[in-house]
Amino acid sequence: MPRRGSKISGQAPCRRDVLLFLLVAAVGGTLLVWDWQRSSTWDTLSHISGRREAVLQEQSQGTEVACKDRPGFNQTCLFRRILVSPQRELIVLAVGNVVVPDIRLVIWGGPLPVNEKTVIQRFDNESHLQSYLNALKPERHSGLVLWFGEYYHNNWAHAIWDSLYPAFVALAKFGRHADRFLPFLDIRDRNWNMTCSSPPSPSDPMACAMEDAFRLFASLGDPAGQTVKVHEVTKAGRWTFFDELLVGSGHVGQYSSILELPASLSFPYLPADPSILRRFVDRLFTTQGLEPPKTRSRSDAGRPEGSTIRVAITKNKRFSKELNEALLSTARITNVTQPGVIMDMVDWGTLRPFRKQLEFVRDVDIHVSSIGTALFFSLLMPDGAVTVNLGDLRFRKEFLGASSRMARQLFVPLSTIRTGVNTGDIMTLVREAVEMIRGGFTAATFHIEDNLSEFGKIIFSLLQRSDATRRALEGLSSDGKWGFKDNFNCPHRFPSALVLEQPADKMVHCRMNTKILRELKRDAGLQEILGYPDGCDCVVCDACQGPPVQDAQAR
Repeated sequence: MPRRGSKISGQAPCRRDVLLFLLVAAVGGTLLVWDWQRSSTWDTLSHISGRREAVLQEQSQGTEVACKDRPGFNQTCLFRRILVSPQRELIVLAVGNVVVPDIRLVIWGGPLPVNEKTVIQRFDNESHLQSYLNALKPERHSGLVLWFGEYYHNNWAHAIWDSLYPAFVALAKFGRHADRFLPFLDIRDRNWNMTCSSPPSPSDPMACAMEDAFRLFASLGDPAGQTVKVHEVTKAGRWTFFDELLVGSGHVGQYSSILELPASLSFPYLPADPSILRRFVDRLFTTQGLEPPKTRSRSDAGRPEGSTIRVAITKNKRFSKELNEALLSTARITNVTQPGVIMDMVDWGTLRPFRKQLEFVRDVDIHVSSIGTALFFSLLMPDGAVTVNLGDLRFRKEFLGASSRMARQLFVPLSTIRTGVNTGDIMTLVREAVEMIRGGFTAATFHIEDNLSEFGKIIFSLLQRSDATRRALEGLSSDGKWGFKDNFNCPHRFPSALVLEQPADKMVHCRMNTKILRELKRDAGLQEILGYPDGCDCVVCDACQGPPVQDAQAR
């Protein structure tokens, strides 16, 4: 008979550098280890699309599980023969006296205060396990299924970079990033009853386009691909049995970025070239029926003399009237005075469906933008592209232009932002970007600190000198435990906020080494650049009552 289930957090940890598939079946209490690399049975399942079957196989073994990375933080686990209850509990089917690794899984790429609940259900033998399953009559999904969550998919940037990209990274940890899979998708309840056309029309909510993008990404572009939604399964009270289930996307999304998108510059589970970011982008485009952005070894490769460099200015609702006019003036002057450069303003909201946005950004060489969702298109441009980040003094998403070794990023200097940006300032940056592209930069010449603003450079130096600060900005304590409250409340994605130590009431959650931070601020001359008064302990911060600044405004 089945034994009572129990939560499994706190048991023996699953080390990230050890790949063991634990066969949850034991003989006399001895753990059996299944070598996945030698098993042809596992491989035969890897490319089968998820499909529904009403009846289980006649014989069923217990659950097998392999886990990588830190439980409760960025852990990913691959299960074989796993049950999910109507209450969305992961039920590990354990036969005999078997050891199960510490499993604490997060299904979204940003900070979440809870893990998915995992329960061990123990059985004396396989006959008892089979009787248990026969009584439940679960719905079965064969082939690879990926459980992930998206809670802001009315915004494409959150949908792609906090949900789909982290899910792809989870696949890549186990070498499954090229496989077809069935999405087991958890979405916010406010989107449960959303009505979408099939395929989504330009007038449908963005969430419709994103769910369609998830489905096509999973099915490798097959229009017949499906999605199973977690809330529909739970509302129906269904038990579900998965032949293969991959779970765990925690802390790999843009919400968890500091100076670069997680995993984008370093990923231990695959060769460095192509990067995990490039692999993701290629799959995103091809599953939409598009050629991916160009791959280059040099930024000037495939650009014969006289070829056109395309510059796109994002139309941004946050721009002042003066800045908007300065940008339009820059475009007019550039198109007349710079041979081989075409500069236009783009309103991304008019480019629908999502496929058209991808098709457009695929051919952009220089992207001029400021704070907001549009900056995320920087991650989708071809190799050899440059982002001109107009930014402001508060919320520069610097990691967006510093996450690819074959991309570069330029910033408006802080002294210029303080006094106001004019047409000449923008033209200077665009000319510099054109010269960088034609000069032939390569991945070998990439240094992340060269793609950061004055604020970003200070935080880069701080992280180089204080490993404790790096851990703290990731939300980890000195003993490696992750804390939701600190990670959620610290503005770790915004170097400007960290350097200016604002909001002041949030800084306690960042736990930075402020002594080193303030030394670096003095060394960078921020007090003089930003016009702050002498005698402030923090050098520059809101408490110093510095002069008013113009954020991304024109003069």
